[in-house]
Amino acid sequence: MPWPRELRWLDRLLVSDSDSDSGPELPATRATLRRIADSGGLTLLLDTPDDGAPPPPPGMDERYRLAVRESGIVLHAATVFGALRGLQTLSQLRAGDGKTCPCVEIIDAPAYPWRGLLIDVVRRWLPLAVLKRQLDGMAAAKLNVLHWHLTDDQGWRLASARYPRLQSHAGGGQCYSLEEARELVAYASERGIRVVPELDVPGHTTALAAAYPELFSAPGPYEIERGFGVFKPCLDPRKPEVYEFLDHILAEWATVFPDPFVHIGGDEVEGSHWQALGLAPRAAQALFNRRLLEILARHGKTMLGWDELGEDEALPAEVMLQSWRGPDSLARLARRGHAVLLSAGFYLDQPHASAYHWRRSILPPAAPQLRCRAGELARHWRLHLDLGVQQLRAELALIEDKAGQWRGWIAFEGQAPLALQTLAWRGAELCFGLDTWMGELSARLHEEASSARLQGVIRIANVLYPAEGEALYAPDQPSAAPAPLDEAALARVRGAEAALWSELVDAHNIDLRLWPRLFAVAERFWSAAPPPGEAAMLQRLDAVSQWAVRELGLQHEAQHRQGLLALVDGDERALAELQRLVCLIEPAGYYARQHRKKLSGRYHLDEPLNRLADVLPAENRLMQELARAPVDLARWRALLAEDWGGLPALLRGYAGLAALLPLAERLPGLRVLGLELLDAVEQGQVLPEPRRRAAQQTLDAAAPMVDEVVLALVPALESLLEACS
Repeated sequence: MPWPRELRWLDRLLVSDSDSDSGPELPATRATLRRIADSGGLTLLLDTPDDGAPPPPPGMDERYRLAVRESGIVLHAATVFGALRGLQTLSQLRAGDGKTCPCVEIIDAPAYPWRGLLIDVVRRWLPLAVLKRQLDGMAAAKLNVLHWHLTDDQGWRLASARYPRLQSHAGGGQCYSLEEARELVAYASERGIRVVPELDVPGHTTALAAAYPELFSAPGPYEIERGFGVFKPCLDPRKPEVYEFLDHILAEWATVFPDPFVHIGGDEVEGSHWQALGLAPRAAQALFNRRLLEILARHGKTMLGWDELGEDEALPAEVMLQSWRGPDSLARLARRGHAVLLSAGFYLDQPHASAYHWRRSILPPAAPQLRCRAGELARHWRLHLDLGVQQLRAELALIEDKAGQWRGWIAFEGQAPLALQTLAWRGAELCFGLDTWMGELSARLHEEASSARLQGVIRIANVLYPAEGEALYAPDQPSAAPAPLDEAALARVRGAEAALWSELVDAHNIDLRLWPRLFAVAERFWSAAPPPGEAAMLQRLDAVSQWAVRELGLQHEAQHRQGLLALVDGDERALAELQRLVCLIEPAGYYARQHRKKLSGRYHLDEPLNRLADVLPAENRLMQELARAPVDLARWRALLAEDWGGLPALLRGYAGLAALLPLAERLPGLRVLGLELLDAVEQGQVLPEPRRRAAQQTLDAAAPMVDEVVLALVPALESLLEACS
């Protein structure tokens, strides 16, 4: 992974007898290339020599051709960057002993030139060694941009020679020196990875305000923010000293970061302080951005920012914009002439399934058919979805054609309509599903015959939320579906970035959050047409995960085990028992964990990351496999034969696990239900409708989140229920 553009298997094996013929050392770097050329059974052909000096440019040529034959290996590339990508492919092809490799011919090139990962080092500090390890993984996944989020409300993470209060008052004692930053940039460059720094202004600047309050729109004093969210401090766009400060900072950063792009943030500006000064927030930010553009140009830099900058319709087209608000924003800005990147749908701090990220297209989805054709019948509802800290509204439309077949779409407020990917009526119960920016979404809504109201639940990722809807007899139907992007706008979609925000991530679980899911994301960024089939993709993902642990030293498996051991005070026997529960659960998906912390006043830096949810993989692959059709009767029998009776005693015995006791108490009832459903499937029985409804109620009662985790066993059992309904 990522899957190459063209591949032909030659049905042979290349077997090497000596260690010298086992291929290039790992991980492949530019220094490695200079040592392996035309040696060890590998012939490397570069059209241009590499002197090791120039940093990776934004338009780097990453094409390569790889031929592995019984007579040897030939890797041809126009540039060192293409050679590096080819070596990573070769590395994955080699068996664990380093001596066996399938014979193949590969012609490969990326679908998008910008394939990045944002790492937030502000909320929670990450040592340099941890960042370097992620760069090794990024190189293996053929990602080529590290977006380094260095400043925010909770800290300023890059030291300054001119402004020492940045490290003493804004850094909280944790700042990278300029020399450490240069070291990281050089390490990334050796692997063909650019480093784009983010200086988040004019909002998200509370830490800067703690050091230099005189630059701000309201008087201090300020303190570094310990909480998470959107805060009021903003730089004062009227003050000349603000631009003097930014000029000197960017001059310093230019000596560290050779990349032509600097990310200036620009998101979530809270305008209260500006309004108190009589400033219109949108106009004030537009003025600020114009001045910042001039400063960046003086230092030979190009502005990149979040998509809120695009609310200024006069923003020069030279500014590249990154959409965290979804494909609608991406499309709108590309039509206006901006080069654009997508991050929505690729937030890896949220626990989503690898397959969800893998399915997400960088280009906006095809617009659904919104209007009825002749002879078709349409029904509309207004839906209300309660997320606890957020209320969502959406318009839902179903259209029945003359043959009795249904199609539908849903439009969340502020979003373009999305086609329903699955849709079925079961009597008066409406079931539908689709992928959204929030994650996988599935609904079960019962229609009340007397009022045409809908009542039920919607699952986002793996968490159930109450939902209701009322019929719309004069719906606010969209006037037209969004037009597809023309060729010029499509060419402005430069790529995408995954994002790892660190409210719930630190050095002890960062690998667990990123890997192996980032390989699935990277395949979406690199491969124009990966082979179809999620099951096959997941098999490849498992294989590359093991390879990455063995060859690269990625620590996702180790961090999971170490985190579990810490919860049971290092007791290996207790760990074995805890694994019985771990096999059945997942961390709550989308923003459910953050919402729960916020509601309980625990959404801040003083909240330790020591729950079971903090050391779990993002997805439960075992439960995913059991939920997949056709039903694997033997695996289900083996699972339901497990003895979960010791779990309550285990959980009571450890302070960090006691809150999970309600989950363990749900398991006996679920086991009984599971055996009943399994018997029905095995015998080809169809459950009577009253029994099916009762079984679903049992599953819904077991679904709620407990201590930020959910029972992944519940949706797996729903697949059994579906199989006998």
